[in-house]
Amino acid sequence: MPRAPVSLTCSAVAGSLALLARQRAWVARQDGKHVYVIRHGTAVHNVRFGRKDEVFRDLIEKRGRENRDNRWLFPEIEEWAYIRRRTVDTELVESGVHEARQLGEAWMGGRARIHDRQGATEVAPLAMNDIDLIVTSPLTRTLQTTMEVFFVRDAPQRAGSGPAARWQRSRSESSRPQGGLQADTEAADKPIIALDMIKEWSQGRHTPNLRKDRSRLAQAYPAVDFAHLDSDRDQMWRSHWGGDPNGLEPRAHLEARVARFKQWLAKRPERNIAVVSHGTFLGNLLFGTFIEDTNDLAHCKIYRFEMGA
Repeated sequence: MPRAPVSLTCSAVAGSLALLARQRAWVARQDGKHVYVIRHGTAVHNVRFGRKDEVFRDLIEKRGRENRDNRWLFPEIEEWAYIRRRTVDTELVESGVHEARQLGEAWMGGRARIHDRQGATEVAPLAMNDIDLIVTSPLTRTLQTTMEVFFVRDAPQRAGSGPAARWQRSRSESSRPQGGLQADTEAADKPIIALDMIKEWSQGRHTPNLRKDRSRLAQAYPAVDFAHLDSDRDQMWRSHWGGDPNGLEPRAHLEARVARFKQWLAKRPERNIAVVSHGTFLGNLLFGTFIEDTNDLAHCKIYRFEMGA
């Protein structure tokens, strides 16, 4: 059942516009490019890995409970959570959809917060309206997250139209001047680009990280530009990487992908960019880390990656 639009009082609209003005003033004072990164919502394979204590209780007790988060000591858990036909290109679970939708609503309402490794910090200084470019991994869980964060999927729609963008809906609701402030009327369209290079590690053996063909994705997500993918069929993912005893993607290859993405961002003309990707990829981008199951990025939280001017 569609949610009813929230009726805004004059004072609430004025407060929202005042917040938007403060956010834009902050942006105007900053130098360089600002990249806001989001890990996707909880997906099927995340739930499976989270059940390891229940499913592998006897094995964990035998090998040491203190080591249960060390995936290298428990290849059976790795196999069960990440290397199965049933976990190919996994989707969000219901709680993951809720996480993404909550973030979108909070961001549009000025309530979203920037996070770091210790948790929430200050209120997000950049309004969703002022994001110039959205970049997403082409895996299903990140595409679903992108749609839930930036679009209102259950809003009333015209026949044949897709889901309404949150920033478009916001502008239509505040199209009349309120409290002496003129509502924003600039073009509402924001490019959404999918890139293979920001898919999750490992691009070897881990079936959740094998994407669908570009032609299928373009049909399912018409709002997303898939022209930048490396190929129609996923050529990056391999069933087994040579040179690694476990057949997994080498760390050096992940780091090369991260470096290539930084270069790609630097060449883009947009200044304010949102990126929807994955825990290990974004952990390496932000902190230079690799496989930190005990200190992973939270799902559907905003982290800030600062690039130089």
